[in-house]
Amino acid sequence: MRLLAFLWVTTAVACGQSLAGEIRLEVKDATGAAIEASGSIAGLATGVHRNYRTDTRGMHTFTALPFGTYRLQIERDGFASQSVRVDVRSEAPIQQTITLAVAAIATTVEVSDSVTLVNPQETSAAQYIRPEDMRDRESGAPGRSFIDLVNQQPGWLLESNGVLHPRGSEYQVQYVVDGIPLYDNRSPAFGSPSSIRRFPRPS
Repeated sequence: MRLLAFLWVTTAVACGQSLAGEIRLEVKDATGAAIEASGSIAGLATGVHRNYRTDTRGMHTFTALPFGTYRLQIERDGFASQSVRVDVRSEAPIQQTITLAVAAIATTVEVSDSVTLVNPQETSAAQYIRPEDMRDRESGAPGRSFIDLVNQQPGWLLESNGVLHPRGSEYQVQYVVDGIPLYDNRSPAFGSPSSIRRFPRPS
């Protein structure tokens, strides 16, 4: 009778015990200093999922973990996140130390082909001077403002005597101002100040 009672008590104690383990997490930076971090732990087969946050010492303890494999996610702003796998196979506490590295600086460049720099339908390139540039142009000498604006465009050469040479040529150059074509020479030696005034658009 006493033997049966002893066996019953032993069986009850054994049934009351659960096979669970413990993970003691410690998070540090590259210098070894403790940092606060957060994340989650998920059991791959045990159904456990918990969110956590370490204390000021960078530590957190996961208790009552059924035996199995766990995925531990560690995150902190400014640091590269880590994901580690931990196997819990005994009731002995598992010490897991994680060192977070500083996150790399990433730069994203978006390239779009919706707008082209050159009109594919044209056989030659064209440069345009905006109306506000014409209106707010500055000039160090009378009659030079228009010359200076043209000289800023690609392919133009301004000689010391004030003569413009587009692509190495001085003559047979057409200027269009407000839709009005101009064929005469625009250099200060030949063009008068009145020729650089704003022309009205034809009706």
